[in-house]
Amino acid sequence: MELNVIDMFCGGGGESTGLIQAAHEYGFDINMSAINHWQRAIETHAANYPFAEHIRESVEKIDPEKLKASDDTDLLWASPGCQHFSVARGGKPRNEQLRVPAWEVLRFVETLHPKRVIIENVPEFQAWGPLTPDGKMIQSEKGKTFRAFIRSLQSLNYCVSYRVLCAADYGAPTSRRRLFIQAVRKDCGKRILWPDITNTKDGDMFLPKWRAAAEIIDWSIPCHLISERKKPLADATLRRIEYGIREFWGDYAEPFIAKLYGQSRAESLANPLSTISCSGAHHMLIQPFLARYNGGDN
Repeated sequence: MELNVIDMFCGGGGESTGLIQAAHEYGFDINMSAINHWQRAIETHAANYPFAEHIRESVEKIDPEKLKASDDTDLLWASPGCQHFSVARGGKPRNEQLRVPAWEVLRFVETLHPKRVIIENVPEFQAWGPLTPDGKMIQSEKGKTFRAFIRSLQSLNYCVSYRVLCAADYGAPTSRRRLFIQAVRKDCGKRILWPDITNTKDGDMFLPKWRAAAEIIDWSIPCHLISERKKPLADATLRRIEYGIREFWGDYAEPFIAKLYGQSRAESLANPLSTISCSGAHHMLIQPFLARYNGGDN
């Protein structure tokens, strides 16, 4: 039996891998349509899942009914762009126009009536609300648009539930936290299910502790020395490294991660890795080494 799945904002395909694994466990094949306006995302997803239909186009310009997986769609998975919801922007102004693709999810739902909808985004998506003319959040209106979004989904004959989940609680060596919205069409005999936690931060008598970032680092890969860089590190980066050295290099010098964004400046390899953004340039591995100074080259 085949499940019709639409990946509305496809990327590398982490969720596609999970969907395929889950489907195969229960004896289903996947008929997938994947959408993104960014050529690199389409190329990456197509390389990983060549069997899927790939559409390179902005979602606003796509007719949902023309997708191969539009016939009795079983699942619509949507991960609209999070940049203009995330706190990772700091105090930078947000752009309401760049939040519009999230509303396109409702157009697809209204047109296709999929049995199940899953929407994934940053936790701050729950604070979605009107902005001032200069792109600042109106504090008194926080969450107003999000609540309207949920009500609109419910009005299309769906039961809706949402939670913020931490990946480390489910066996992944990253503490990435994401909001998941699940919606199930009321007349299709389905129900909303949430996964059971498999790990806890410190572990207990029933569950193991979170997995460590050190587990997923290939220590055999050679790295460049900071002193060999053509371009010097930024002052802020050096301060973060200095902070990590003070925190982790006491009696025993241990490798650590210098976190190059947000307020936290260093993190232990004994903990899960914090969220990695699509730029992939927010973490630096700092590893101690011994250097000869009395002759020799080893």
